[in-house]
This record gives sequence, structure tokens and C-alpha cells, in this order.
Amino acid sequence: MTKSSNIGLVMLRHGSTAEVLTKDGTIITCHQRKSRNSAIAGDNVEWQEGTDERGIITQRLPRKNILAQRKNVKVTKEIAANLDQIVIAFTVKPHYDQFLIDRYIAIAEQQGITPVLLVTKLDLVKDDLSEGIEQLIAIYRDIGYLVISSSQKDQTGLDIVRDALANKTSVLVGQSGVGKSSIATAILPDVTIATGELTARGDQGSHTTSTTILYALPSGGYLVDSPGVRDFSMWNLAADELADCYIEFKRHTDECKFHNCRHLNEPVCGVKSAVERKEVSALRYNSFVATYKALATEQ
Repeated sequence: MTKSSNIGLVMLRHGSTAEVLTKDGTIITCHQRKSRNSAIAGDNVEWQEGTDERGIITQRLPRKNILAQRKNVKVTKEIAANLDQIVIAFTVKPHYDQFLIDRYIAIAEQQGITPVLLVTKLDLVKDDLSEGIEQLIAIYRDIGYLVISSSQKDQTGLDIVRDALANKTSVLVGQSGVGKSSIATAILPDVTIATGELTARGDQGSHTTSTTILYALPSGGYLVDSPGVRDFSMWNLAADELADCYIEFKRHTDECKFHNCRHLNEPVCGVKSAVERKEVSALRYNSFVATYKALATEQ
């Protein structure tokens, strides 16, 4: 007799097994074969009952998107699937890396995922630090992105974070040490999530999460808590596709002389003219140029 298939959601993968949320709300540990189609957090799967009180994943269902990290030329690490939002956390200590933020935004745009910017540890923002952060916040808000400011210490902005996450599947990313786990703990008070302190050496932060986990939110939806990432590689984005991921460029490309303008050294470039008119942020444009050159070198 053929066993019937069930549909479930992968909450966590560890090695050759995965924790799967079933339709009746229970969690079952399922075996899965090692293959290019193995399931990760956020994947919907078909599974069957096994003989050892565990299930067996028989099929990974089609994905709408995937967030991944390139380890090297041949190896790519998949992080999470089927996302609605990428929540990009940054703060003043460790100092924010705008290029990293923009790389996350670019891959989100390419994958059809909504980027949300989250400024953490707002209590650390002092007069000498506020100008840079406020300028960055203004840039992203002018583009049209949601920017949330929060302080877990002062318990400010957390209700806005909860509202933004409700009924969506979101992944929380950013440099190590920006407080991702502390934010996750604040909005998931019944879940124990490892939190780490900044290292004394260079404020780079310490990696505190070793695997990607999908948590069910009290308000509906899911939060993916992923390992800290200091350097995010754009695993399947070609250099000539990058401009499409900078959405503020699109309103100016009709001014370009060439239809395939790269917005670098070409004459009569609408994007470069918009930068000169301060209609496009010079910081964002410089980020685009640096990332374009990095992608072109990799490819």
C-alpha cells in the first residue's frame, strides 16, 4: 500500500534531516536525501511517514525565490527560501557597511523580495554619529524603502518591527554584532535565541547563530534567523543586471544615449546626470560602481 503524501514547511535543516511543520501544527523530524534539490528553511515539501517515527521528504515544492551566499566559485550556500521580506539590520557600532546593505537590497530586488531597513541600537546614536545614520536613513526613505529605527535597550520601535513582520515570511540579515538575535528575542519572547556581545577587537562582533531557523511569529508569519554575515556575495547576479536592482535609476535611464548604457563611463548617461543634479544619491551611485566592478571581476 502506497503511503499518502503530506505537505509541510521546513523550519530548520541540520545535515540530512529537517524539522517540518505539518498542517496540524506539529513538528516532525524528516530524513532527506542529499541532493541539489534538498530543502532548507522556508521550503514547502511533500513528506511521508517513515518506519522510525520520523518522516521522509519525498519532494521539494517549487520556490518563488531563494537567498544564498557564494562561498567560492564552485560552492553556494543556500540560506532561506520563499521570502516576502529581507530585513536588513545595521547600526553605528559596529559601523554600518553601506556596500553590504546595498548588496542585500540588490539581491532582494533581483529575487522579488521586499527590502526593509532596520536601524538597531538607536540608543547608541550620539551627536557625532547621528549625521551619517540620518543621511543614510533619508537616502533609503527617499527611494521608497521602509526604514524602521529601534532600540531593544529602550524598547522603542519594536511594535513597528512586529507590525512590519506580521503575516509575512522575513529573514533578518546584517553584519555580526548589530543585534539581530536581540531583536529576534524581543519579538519572540518565548523562544531562546543565542545573543552575542561585540568582540573587543575592532567591534566586528561574534557569530552566535550556527544554522538558519524559521520561527513562527505570534502575529502570524515567520521570521528566519540566519547566521551573521560580514560579507555577502551576490551569488547569481551578473554585473550588467545590477543597475536594474537600483530602482531609483529606472526613472532616469530614458535620458541615456545608449539603450545598453552601463552608467559608468558612457557619454550622455541619464543616471550620472541625475547624480550631478542630486536626484540620485552619490553614495548609492558610488556603491553601484564599486559593486559593478566587483561583479565584473568575479565573472
